[in-house]
Amino acid sequence: MIGAFLTFIERDAIAHPDRITPLSSSQISHGVELTRDVVVSDDDEIPDDITL
Repeated sequence: MIGAFLTFIERDAIAHPDRITPLSSSQISHGVELTRDVVVSDDDEIPDDITL
């Protein structure tokens, strides 16, 4: 499922590079605020019952 989505994004980006825009500083700040207390590790495993 994720592979198909990434393929779609890749094809769309190649076909329409004009649609790619950088994030604004306020969008980045908002993302930082949303994830402030999120702790992750490369060793973390995603449980089998999680749907992405």
